[in-house]
Amino acid sequence: MGVFFTRQQNLATVAQQLLRTAHAAQPSADPGANATADTDTIVNAARPTFSVNRALIALGLVILLFVLYAVSAHDTKMAAHSDALFHLFEVVASGLTALLVGEAASSG
Repeated sequence: MGVFFTRQQNLATVAQQLLRTAHAAQPSADPGANATADTDTIVNAARPTFSVNRALIALGLVILLFVLYAVSAHDTKMAAHSDALFHLFEVVASGLTALLVGEAASSG
């Protein structure tokens, strides 16, 4: 988990609460049903959610770099720097794409 996918709850806190409850409770007739319910609770707590705000901020940064490149490409005094800005735009745009794809694949 990282930049674009976040968890709503702390997984350790959820598991700790479930373990305390299971330890304090009386043994039930069907422990398999309790284990299934606890597993579902942990899986739901572990499921990450996509952060739209962070993605929009990153996309805004990429757009800003492209606008800076476009402005500097048309200015004769900044022409030497426009190549560096375009290279930076390429690197950040490809890194953003790789980060989004990688986090989406690892989040299941």
